[in-house]
Amino acid sequence: MFDLRQYYLNSIKEEDYYYRFYPMVKDVDIISSYGLPVPKVKREKIQFLVYDKQDAINKLKELCQPEQKFDDNKKKCWFYIVCYYLNRCGVYIEQFPNILQRPPEIPSTFTYNEIRDWAIAHNLDNNGTVQYITRRKIVSEFKFLNAQNYIKPGEDIESLFNKISTNNIDFQNLSVESRLREIANLIEYLLKINGKFEVLNYEKITFGYITNKNIKDFRKRIQCFRHATEQALAERKQFTEIQKSFLVDYGLTLLKVIFNLKKHKEREKND
Repeated sequence: MFDLRQYYLNSIKEEDYYYRFYPMVKDVDIISSYGLPVPKVKREKIQFLVYDKQDAINKLKELCQPEQKFDDNKKKCWFYIVCYYLNRCGVYIEQFPNILQRPPEIPSTFTYNEIRDWAIAHNLDNNGTVQYITRRKIVSEFKFLNAQNYIKPGEDIESLFNKISTNNIDFQNLSVESRLREIANLIEYLLKINGKFEVLNYEKITFGYITNKNIKDFRKRIQCFRHATEQALAERKQFTEIQKSFLVDYGLTLLKVIFNLKKHKEREKND
């Protein structure tokens, strides 16, 4: 058994996405502060123990159950350090490939909203209502895969972009369907912030040839390449090889536009 909180505190770096959770993880065991003129801090003995990677996966599934409430820092800490550990192990969830890399700052944004949205997108709702039994089934069927061809944890945006946009040898060696999956994942990685997709000023560099609607339509069109459900596999069969090759080329163009606009926006913010 080892303590995931201590693993996080020993491993985290300021440039990591997960560093934003550092204050909460560091102080999660503080239960009171009292005394004047110098406050005294009392710490509770809390351990966040897992046996191995499979045990961490089981813990994450437990935390994603619909009845879970993240109303205290102890439970929030569990969520983030489990995600951090699994991300460092180089795995991802096939149905939600970006969640372990960039979990939202409010856990329920994923455990409630995103899982609900996924259920509705896959016609698992009843007039917009997703029952608890359905949510539990989705969580139980989370498919954890090794991130071999997938975007590697810890890479900065520029490295991620260069890996795909330059058509390097690793990307070329992927099947056309895997390339579409990678493009879809990177578009989401670039645009999705705290569970919502950012809208960029595409007119600025594309003369109106690419709009936010084009981006949304493309994401919807290739969504089936991100999942391995029966419905997604059936959707893939409707594409010809020529159509899939076109979508790869078009997707690379969209990625370049998104990346350049994000870089420009970042420079303006820093000026």
